[in-house]
Amino acid sequence: MPSITIVVPIYNEEMYIRDFIESLLPLPSDFSLSLIDGGSDDNTIDIISEYTSGDRISLMHNNKRNQADALNLALISCSSEFVTRLDCHALVERDKYYAAISKAE
Repeated sequence: MPSITIVVPIYNEEMYIRDFIESLLPLPSDFSLSLIDGGSDDNTIDIISEYTSGDRISLMHNNKRNQADALNLALISCSSEFVTRLDCHALVERDKYYAAISKAE
């Protein structure tokens, strides 16, 4: 299976970010998650820090605070075969993930 980076611009997502990350954890180890924060002032960063001890989930800071710059920042740091963009309001279903990857291959 190819390597995939999931890119997610975020800002004040404390109500959604934990469920979003938890929905990704059952996915195979060939994925990484790049969260790009636009200056959250709620508990978003604290929640993310609970998950960043490994190498699958990373947090970047977007000082320009807009989505285009967040996506560019993430793309510059990616080394995977595929990159996909999601919002953290989405919950990723394992079967749909595999179907999308199969079509991409």
